[in-house]
Amino acid sequence: MPSTPDYLVPHLEWEAIEFPLVLHDLEFEDEAYLFGPEASITLWRDANLQLDANLQARMINPRSLDKEQTTVKGNIIKQLSVRAKDENGHLVILMGCVLGGAAFNSWEANEDGYLAKFKLIFDTVRLVFSETPADKHFEWFFVQHMSLHLKGSTRRTLSSVNKKVRIGIDEDDDDDWRSGRSTSSDYFLLDIPELTCIVSSVPKECSGRLMSGICLEFRDSEIAKVDEKLLDDLKHFLSLLLGGKLYYMGYSKIAAGELTEAFMDSPGIPLKAPVSMPPILYNLQYDWGDFALQANLLFPAYRRLEAKLFLNHAMARYWIAQATPVGANLPVLAGGLEIIADAYLKMTGNDESAYLPKENYEQLIKDELLSLNQKLHGLPGAEAMLNKIKGAFRKGPNEKISLFFRLLEIDMGKPEKNAIKLRNNMTHARRDYSIKDNAHDDIISTRVYQALFNRVLLKILGYQGCYIDYSTQGRPLKTI
Repeated sequence: MPSTPDYLVPHLEWEAIEFPLVLHDLEFEDEAYLFGPEASITLWRDANLQLDANLQARMINPRSLDKEQTTVKGNIIKQLSVRAKDENGHLVILMGCVLGGAAFNSWEANEDGYLAKFKLIFDTVRLVFSETPADKHFEWFFVQHMSLHLKGSTRRTLSSVNKKVRIGIDEDDDDDWRSGRSTSSDYFLLDIPELTCIVSSVPKECSGRLMSGICLEFRDSEIAKVDEKLLDDLKHFLSLLLGGKLYYMGYSKIAAGELTEAFMDSPGIPLKAPVSMPPILYNLQYDWGDFALQANLLFPAYRRLEAKLFLNHAMARYWIAQATPVGANLPVLAGGLEIIADAYLKMTGNDESAYLPKENYEQLIKDELLSLNQKLHGLPGAEAMLNKIKGAFRKGPNEKISLFFRLLEIDMGKPEKNAIKLRNNMTHARRDYSIKDNAHDDIISTRVYQALFNRVLLKILGYQGCYIDYSTQGRPLKTI
């Protein structure tokens, strides 16, 4: 983490673990790993914030690692957990560990064995500093740079005890104006019947990236409400409003201002993150542009509808499509929209899959089928042609998606129809991108489909303001 001004308290602002983290007293879940007592793990975050580690130890018999018990059938490597202590004696737990490439130094072999160095591959790290129950719980994320105007102010002071005060929420009894201090507008209160949560931006001096840091802060009794489903819903919802995917860093637990527990994950941030595309132009001139107001209005609807319409799954496909090259992206993006459309039609009782019952249709075309059967007899593909006629009573995917848009009262102009047609072409045909106009046109159609996706989500959630039309030059604002 970069150096920060004195008035910023690192563990109250962002992940505050000093790297490299050196671990000892290793306890492997599988006793097959017979390392000496001096074995150690060095852990750090690389330039792309991925967690990385090396293990160094002495081994009497390096061949012991080749035993069958270290793997399971199918050559799938068995993942392990490792318990250890840091240099201050705090408990550290590494999950999903696998030993990667190994190097053995015969020159440093002695009665304790060969010096061995391993690449340690793992999923997450948990550090336990104290068992004291937390009064604050922070969840940390990265997101593409955002342009927000948050009204909530935070005051930070440099005094005998550094403090971070949320004005309007916390009491501020520091009257020593001689101490260094700063005030920034950087948070809002998400206050709905289900929970109360502080959503804030992270000071750039702490996150030190070309991306922005986001913090979800839960306090006291609200901490018990923090579960995986809530966080997943909130993460996808904020991603939608911010127009950028949230990358998870981990969490911190605080008691009386002191760090009691930290959890770290690898966020998997791409080397070049896409530019953020928020669906709304946020400002303080109109209610529809107030980020905090919209978050409080729309999140309850998002939670209520997520289980019925699979909104999180749809949002996940949106971000996958954003990272997929043009030419393969629209089928993925359309898949997200089609998930919502199919579920919405079922939820509203409009999921009739046929124009009329099969039995009625077959009775209507009975004589024609007999005639066609005689005429097509012996011709190649006769059976396939007849089956298409027999199945003509069923509605196709395009009819379903058109009905979905009509129910939402979303107008389908020529650009939207072209984007949907292009989605089909990408799925079933090929597109020559050596022709520059094709690439240019398909990028525009991608923006059309992204704007359509945003409109659908906002409409479903009950949004009533203006949205950004990314498919038109100048990105004009249009009423929903």
